[in-house]
Amino acid sequence: MKPAIDYIQQCFSDYNRLYFNNQLPIIPIVLSNAKTFMGQLSYRIRRPFLAKNEYYDFRLKISQQFDYDEQELKDTILHEMIHYYIAYNNINDTSTHGRVFRNIMNDLNTKYGHHITISHKSTLEERLRLAGTKPTKRVFAVIELTNGKTCIKVVSRSVHHIKEMSRRLDRAQQVLSYKWYFSTETFFNMFPSSVYY
Repeated sequence: MKPAIDYIQQCFSDYNRLYFNNQLPIIPIVLSNAKTFMGQLSYRIRRPFLAKNEYYDFRLKISQQFDYDEQELKDTILHEMIHYYIAYNNINDTSTHGRVFRNIMNDLNTKYGHHITISHKSTLEERLRLAGTKPTKRVFAVIELTNGKTCIKVVSRSVHHIKEMSRRLDRAQQVLSYKWYFSTETFFNMFPSSVYY
């Protein structure tokens, strides 16, 4: 199913009542064209001197690039609502998906039969579909590692980025060898460009 704002708002309202004691103020819901996430809670942070951070301007974003089953969409909404609950109440956690997040997630999954996870694992078919079919010029390195594995690193076509990646690969102890290639195959569209190893 494709996400719709009315449906997301109804889920948000129901879950706020059922699981969060109506503590979460209604926030804008935005349908996104993002291919890198299914859901995202965005907000701004004020960092007052000698005081706790203040979180504000919350937004719930749901990508319309994915074809969700109903449970998957509901779990995505709940995942982001957990982030909202933690940030809105200014609760310290050990990391983005730290101990507090995982305790709430596990509680909702166990008590109410949800299947909330830390992240979504895309299938190869899904990644290829999201990458698009338009040929794009890509530069990538095929890297042989000392543990016998092979990996691919796509970089920007900028000479500076290629040189920087080569420098990093030359210094990395776990890199046995690497070779640079150029391609317009759409398969490489699903790899993000990077200058980091």
